[in-house]
Amino acid sequence: MTPTIWKIAALGGLFGLVFVLGYGLSRAGKPYPLAAFTVHKLAALGILVWLIRQAVVTQRAAPLSALQWAGVGLAAVCFVLAMATGGLVSSDRPAPLWAARAHALIPYLTLLVSGGAFALLGALR
Repeated sequence: MTPTIWKIAALGGLFGLVFVLGYGLSRAGKPYPLAAFTVHKLAALGILVWLIRQAVVTQRAAPLSALQWAGVGLAAVCFVLAMATGGLVSSDRPAPLWAARAHALIPYLTLLVSGGAFALLGALR
């Protein structure tokens, strides 16, 4: 396999892990199983760190364009929103309805935007 295929497979695997564990956690009910909950959060954080690292590496090679910065920034905002709504959903108190609905939708937006950001950075070549 080429490095490109490995990168795409690794990124897809991480996103798949986040989504599969998220579905499982939503069905499991509170309190969430600690191992699955921890892996779910760390995998999402790992993708965000990978994106930021890729932006830094790309910036060192050549200055990023405004579109690339916008893509990375929007993806980072989506990750932060997903994590914030996830925190509200996972708290001991009942989550507000808007937070639960937002956390059901924002991960898909995050997947799309961050995939675009990785592509703009040329990270999947």
